[in-house]
Amino acid sequence: MTDGAIIATEFRDTPIEDEARRLLRHFCADFGALRLGRLRRGQEDLQYLIQHTRDARTEILAVTNVGEGTGSPRWWQEGQGGAYLGENISAIRRGVSINRILIYSKDQETDARELASGQHAAGVHVKLALRNKLLPEQRINFAVWDARVSCELQMNADGNPIAYIYSVGTADIRRLVEIHRALWLGSTDYTP
Repeated sequence: MTDGAIIATEFRDTPIEDEARRLLRHFCADFGALRLGRLRRGQEDLQYLIQHTRDARTEILAVTNVGEGTGSPRWWQEGQGGAYLGENISAIRRGVSINRILIYSKDQETDARELASGQHAAGVHVKLALRNKLLPEQRINFAVWDARVSCELQMNADGNPIAYIYSVGTADIRRLVEIHRALWLGSTDYTP
């Protein structure tokens, strides 16, 4: 008899059985995502974000929505954001081109320009895009390293990051590269 069957028999109609079923549902969903080439990490887990930036060889395409969390100029200056910016700078020194688009609304223009200034000073190619001129599917935070791996931020209804979705799936990468390309063509160059 398997552990699941034992739990269902010995702990029927208890919180133990409910928790076992919940864990099994999450396991199946997570395992299904892995089958699609996707890995989900919590908002505080930047391990792969850092690692893929370290491993980048030629190009990083990125989109950042100005706002809370990773879209805040403060995030990029402190803690994990500062570490990630440091890895971006190291990548640029290795010859990696970083093309980042900052999406903002009119009331975020000061933060957008501050963030753009810091990114530009670090050697990042920066463009700005007004949020209200974009399609909803373009208003996402993501990065693509050398067109081989991607990371898309999952956001809650308030626009705060809750998870990072890493993917090596061709369809995910192609979709994000196409979004970046369209945004890049329609965005405004940042000039200090």
